[in-house]
Amino acid sequence: MKKSLIYLATAIGILLTSHSCKKEPNGGVPIYLKIDSVSLNTTNTQGSASQKITDVWVTANGKPIGAFQLPAKIPILASGDVRLIISAGIKDNGIANTRVEYPFYAIDEHLLSNAQSGEVYTYTPQFTYGDFANFSYKEDFEASNSFTKVNAVNGASEDVFEGNSSGKITLTSSDSILTAYNTNGFTIPVTGREVYLEMNYKCDNYFEMGLLSVKSGALTETYKITLSPKTSWNKIYINLSNEVGLLQADSYRLYYRLVQFTAGSGVNVSIDNLKIVNY
Repeated sequence: MKKSLIYLATAIGILLTSHSCKKEPNGGVPIYLKIDSVSLNTTNTQGSASQKITDVWVTANGKPIGAFQLPAKIPILASGDVRLIISAGIKDNGIANTRVEYPFYAIDEHLLSNAQSGEVYTYTPQFTYGDFANFSYKEDFEASNSFTKVNAVNGASEDVFEGNSSGKITLTSSDSILTAYNTNGFTIPVTGREVYLEMNYKCDNYFEMGLLSVKSGALTETYKITLSPKTSWNKIYINLSNEVGLLQADSYRLYYRLVQFTAGSGVNVSIDNLKIVNY
């Protein structure tokens, strides 16, 4: 028993000694990657370059560093040539505590050459849609749109997000409920993978958004989310993966429902740059 304890004590001593002799990279002094903002570049076929990337997910020399809310100053224990892989992070369904990597933006790769410990390196990632991103539906309201009860607002108006026009849905004070939907259905390949609706919007009251789906001739309405008032334009990424995976419909439409919560108040919702993105 005494001999076993001696062996155990010796083994622990060797482990502690070897651990204490292991050197930290850079002597424990990191380099700092400073990212204040990011940008999104799109092609003509991909539509608006509007984005709401709130976070970056960083890997350095093949080692995951973590996810960081923008603006960020990121410590990295590495030096010399540091190869960075940066992914774009969003708030899933606009919810702050559901932050995820957006699957349809390609990663940004960047090389920091001869990086020195303790130094700060500023970089602005440039994101694009990946080649794997498919746009099953797009609507920018620049020409006539296929929505019922959605009017195109033109010109230099606060209700126009970008370009020449945006869509506006108005529930007058004399109405109690209004549902707008696009009459041209679209298909979404059933792949068991992610499907998102991207949208710019602003509203002076709560409104509901969901899917109308047709399968074997039967129409189904599927509620997705209620959006709260936004006095200025907001970008949101709405995750429709579960709904599409369960419905597996022949075609889909988007619907928006406005309800009179306070008598005589009316509801106004402006929308723009609708994109259904999937693999």
